[in-house]
Amino acid sequence: MKTICFYVSDYGYGHATRSIALIRKILFSYPDSRIIVKSEGPFNLLSKSLQDPRISVIRYRNDITIPLLSTEAVDVEKMRVLLTEWQESWSDSIAGEVRFCKEREVDLILSDIAPQPFLVAEVLGIPSVAISNFSWDTIYQHLVPDMTGLIDNVRSAYSSATLACVLPFHLSMDTFRKTVPVSLLSRDITVLRYLMREQLGLSEDDTVVFFNPRCPVDQLGRIFKKTLSKESIRLVIPSAFATRHFRIISLPAHETESQNWIAMCDLVVTRCGYSTISEAVQAKVPLIVWQRPGFIEDHAIVADIQRLGVGRSYDYPQIRSLDWIAELPELSCYKQHYVHIAPNYFNSGSKDILSCLKEYVA
Repeated sequence: MKTICFYVSDYGYGHATRSIALIRKILFSYPDSRIIVKSEGPFNLLSKSLQDPRISVIRYRNDITIPLLSTEAVDVEKMRVLLTEWQESWSDSIAGEVRFCKEREVDLILSDIAPQPFLVAEVLGIPSVAISNFSWDTIYQHLVPDMTGLIDNVRSAYSSATLACVLPFHLSMDTFRKTVPVSLLSRDITVLRYLMREQLGLSEDDTVVFFNPRCPVDQLGRIFKKTLSKESIRLVIPSAFATRHFRIISLPAHETESQNWIAMCDLVVTRCGYSTISEAVQAKVPLIVWQRPGFIEDHAIVADIQRLGVGRSYDYPQIRSLDWIAELPELSCYKQHYVHIAPNYFNSGSKDILSCLKEYVA
């Protein structure tokens, strides 16, 4: 029996959802494996999604969240404070994880994409594999370029990794000594489009839009009401932002398989969150996205979406003004472009990564 320790970034849910997809595939392919998952931010999602006696999910802080101002721009000064505190915790954190992994007889460390676990693996003399579309040193270099000591430490940790599996929509990951490109990694669709629509009382004639407005819908005013007056449009909105309206379907807060909801839609309108975008792409759903100020990762994602022809970008004020409604007649054009894009943008990343891990887990 092989024991794997998987460290999942505390920032957002994109790292967690793709890690869930990979963990499920590892256990399917290697049923005798045991997996320890360590994360703090998405702990509840990981715990609810990975209900298997072979998996232990442990609440553990890996890295920092990126603090935002009310405009969704990065609060750089607060980020400096968090990064300084985080860096000061490294020595104790690494020493503690070395003891933990030794006691649990861990054979392999995976990380998406906390840097310290690679140093833990180096001390223990076991392999370590990174799985991501970016590395934090690139993000920090863009946001706090003067924190050279921290950035150098992060880069040094990454250079200790045995291998990095580089996902689509990626930034440069040349910090790693050895990299291999892999296909899109996202959770499998488990309920077909027509069945999801049947369950929710939707017909094939309805234009269903997954809309993540990042603000309460009732703040969007009269334009929103006018949009909802169009009989064929139905909106799926995360419950935190939804309001009561017979044309709005609230995505429940407790839902762990949101990929099925995205797959039944005709359009996804969202910020550049990796999980939502990757799950839309695997389902061949057109995209309207906006970039968050200061997030260099968003530039790479938007560039690929527009290069592939499967959607476009708007400024956030245009999203809130519902200017994207004008794109609805173009949905068939965006959808047709999915026929021509490279196969690595579809959901076979777990197969590629398992091939890379074979020598460590077989």
